[in-house]
Formats: sequence, C-alpha cells, structure tokens
Amino acid sequence: MLPAVALVTVAVAVRAEQGQLSMSQDTMDILDRIRRRGIVPVVILDKEDLAEPLAETFLAAGLDIMEVTFRTEIAEAAIRRVTARFPGMLVGAGMVLQTEELKCAVGAGAQFIVAPGLNEDVVTASRQAG
Repeated sequence: MLPAVALVTVAVAVRAEQGQLSMSQDTMDILDRIRRRGIVPVVILDKEDLAEPLAETFLAAGLDIMEVTFRTEIAEAAIRRVTARFPGMLVGAGMVLQTEELKCAVGAGAQFIVAPGLNEDVVTASRQAG
C-alpha cells in the first residue's frame, strides 16, 4: 500500500491530467518528484542546528526531499538553513495550520506545504503564494 502522501499526490496528479484541477507546471513538477521518491521524511526539530546535518544524512541516503513540521518554533529557521545550504533538496513545511505559518514557510524557501486539515484561509494564501 502506498503512503498517504503518495496516494494524495497520485490522486491530485490524475485529476490535473484529466483537466479537473488547474495547477502550475512547478506544482506538477513538485508532485511528480514526491511521487517518484515514494517517501517523504517528516521531521520535527527542536534545535535548528540539527537541520543541516539531518538533510545531509538524507542526501547521503539518496533522499533529496524532506518535510519540516511547524510543531516547533524553529521550523522556519530550519527550512531556511536547509534550503540555503542544499538548494537542490525539495523542502516542504508540514502541520501548517495558519496563514502566518504559510507565509513564514514560503519566505524561508519551502517548496510545498502540508496541512492536516482544510483551512480555507490557508488554501487561499497558498494559491496567492504560488
């Protein structure tokens, strides 16, 4: 069985290919990259200086993708550090519940956002952020 993120990614990609969902090419590329990897390491960091060594470990293992959850106050800083040091890594933000978190994540360089539920304000802000 595919992980939930893969199932969602496949469902979204199919809907987009069928013309049922409008997405930018960048969004489709990100979803395709997630689908091809088949796994997205989800991390909760308590210390921002652990972000880069963890990303380096993932890259050494062949994983060029990670999701940093907004469960701690250092998530934005961790995303900023990883995206600055490893520009080829696909870095996302998870547990995004508020539009302010979304703005922080995008400003830090997050390339995808994961929310555990549907908050229409976050969806609207996501569309505005691209």
